[in-house]
Amino acid sequence: MVYKNLDAVLNKLFGPFAEERTLILNALKKDEELNTSLSKSDDVSKIINIFNEVFNKNSRVMSKKVLNKYKEILKYYSLTDVQSAMRNAQADEFHIENKFKYCTLEYFSRIEQIDKWMNVVKEEKAKGDFVMPKFNVRG
Repeated sequence: MVYKNLDAVLNKLFGPFAEERTLILNALKKDEELNTSLSKSDDVSKIINIFNEVFNKNSRVMSKKVLNKYKEILKYYSLTDVQSAMRNAQADEFHIENKFKYCTLEYFSRIEQIDKWMNVVKEEKAKGDFVMPKFNVRG
């Protein structure tokens, strides 16, 4: 991308061959790449594909509002973490009983929901803890 106004100001401040000018332009390019990393169609389609796979749904698009929320989430969590949170929510009895109607792309775009479902630990019932019921038998 060409930065005509920025280029003119940097030339005026540092001259066309100054090292500071190059450092500022490189930092700007890195920030721009970071900010647009999720807006690539690949990343959007990955999130939608993960969601569709986990919940067996057919979502096709994501609103800009939800997309911006996922940008914020991906600053702290990876796509694998988001998928793990979705899988943990999928195993929850409440969501199973309601046939996942509350599990939406927007629901998982909330950082508190990702944090909540990332930290859920499944309780496994021990099979050896069976207690035989006591019967009152006269003998």
